[in-house]
Amino acid sequence: MRGSLVLSVTHLVKTFKISTGYFNAVDDISFALHEGEILGVLGLNGAGKTTTLQMLLSTLTATSGDITYFGKNFFLHRSETL
Repeated sequence: MRGSLVLSVTHLVKTFKISTGYFNAVDDISFALHEGEILGVLGLNGAGKTTTLQMLLSTLTATSGDITYFGKNFFLHRSETL
């Protein structure tokens, strides 16, 4: 049986402006983490793992998408979750 929902990431995108245009470091990822689950983040170099973690830690702001911790929108309730 799954525990309660701890983390929900929905359609998360991070786009950087570079000299030749724009670069999507994270392109529309979604996942959920329930109480008692362990999350592993795997991928090739440049796949967006570090960028995703930085958005989950609030050191980078997402271009679009939603992050929810314990049922609260992270972008609206950031100071409550830190």
